[in-house]
Amino acid sequence: MRDGVIYERGAFANTRTYIYITISANFGKLIRMAGATDNVDPDTLTHPPGWETPNITSFTIVFGLLSTVFDIAIFVVLLQVFNAIKAVFHTSWFIFSILTELGVVWSFILLRTR
Repeated sequence: MRDGVIYERGAFANTRTYIYITISANFGKLIRMAGATDNVDPDTLTHPPGWETPNITSFTIVFGLLSTVFDIAIFVVLLQVFNAIKAVFHTSWFIFSILTELGVVWSFILLRTR
């Protein structure tokens, strides 16, 4: 019983950390979007698109799964191929995450201007 309580406390701590990171990242993205000065397609300004729930859902699933596959791949490469120590692992994953985020932003730009 004690082991179960300890395990769940660890799961709770990890979940709480994930929520903090996600909320702070989303807040930062909100601030950046508020200051966006890029051009929007004229057609979008004259005929604004509605919320397309199926497109949002499929986009979220595809990019969520793709992100997970890339995370698993980088974990395997860092841990199994390079035998990365903790500090190298964290730094490498951080850099990889930034590059992935840039790829997602670039995808948004490409999808929006199609």
